Amino acid sequence: MKTAIPPFLSQGGEDRICWRLFKKIGVRSKCAVEFGAVDGLYKSNTAYFRSVRGWRVILFDVEPQSAAVYQACITADNINELFRAHAVPEDLDLLSIDIDGNDLWVWKALTYRPRIVIIEYNPIWKPTQSFVVPYDPDRPKWDGTEYYGASAGALCRVASEKGYTLAASTRFNLIFAEAGLLPEKNLKKVERYHKHEREDPHDRAWSTYA
Repeated sequence: MKTAIPPFLSQGGEDRICWRLFKKIGVRSKCAVEFGAVDGLYKSNTAYFRSVRGWRVILFDVEPQSAAVYQACITADNINELFRAHAVPEDLDLLSIDIDGNDLWVWKALTYRPRIVIIEYNPIWKPTQSFVVPYDPDRPKWDGTEYYGASAGALCRVASEKGYTLAASTRFNLIFAEAGLLPEKNLKKVERYHKHEREDPHDRAWSTYA
């Protein structure tokens, strides 16, 4: 009997989009890393690649809900050492970042070059605006407010610095590819909207990322 293929599991179709992109640009190491992986299945951006495509996938979460996920509080200070400790190859194909806080700063500090990067953006800002929460390695767990992460514009600035272009977007994430591999998506077409998070009661400051 033919084994049923597990469905795509990501929240906004990110895994399906990325697989289509990889069919265009090819793969190298068949390795992926996901931050904010929960149990490795819930809204996972990488489960399809592990379960269906047989990739090596390394999962991290600050509060893992499965033995398949490593416990780690990921910061800009420890990200590269963490990759080395888990033998992540320099030519990994996919990185997914969703840590509800220092996402931009962690990617900025990473010296490894994944072929495609999925990263959560904060949609309360216009896509061309460039705002980010100040870096804090001791940032507490996300409090359910709108105060987290970075705007699409700020993430695109970091992407440009690192040699990436915007390849696709969903209501939840931006998808970047190494520059020159795929047509660039117009930043202005990234969706702006308010989720169900409450406004920040402490009115904490945002930083402009220039």
